[in-house]
Amino acid sequence: MRRALEIFALLLLALMLIACAAAIPAPTPTPTSEGETVQIIVIVQESLATALKGQSAPTAASRTVLETAPNLRPLDPGASDPILARTFVADTTADAAAALVSRLQQTPGVESAYLKPPDALP
Repeated sequence: MRRALEIFALLLLALMLIACAAAIPAPTPTPTSEGETVQIIVIVQESLATALKGQSAPTAASRTVLETAPNLRPLDPGASDPILARTFVADTTADAAAALVSRLQQTPGVESAYLKPPDALP
């Protein structure tokens, strides 16, 4: 009898989880309109990150990045995580985002540059 109650409780819990999951719609990307501000995420090599933060002398690569994305800033200025410390963000308009990402991806020292997906609830 006790085993039957345990199975019933597990089945009830599973059904409640399925009902909750079905009730929350999956997030859908929202299209950006022209002129809307979007963010570009840029991950750079460590040496470029220190130059961009002013912790070392400017380099040709850091000057190129800052000319391409003048409003570039660290995503988390006090980050101790090695990847987060090399991650930057730049604001741009939606219509200029693709060109900016392309230019950044071609810059030496830039490991990755991409359009930040829209924020959405999990």
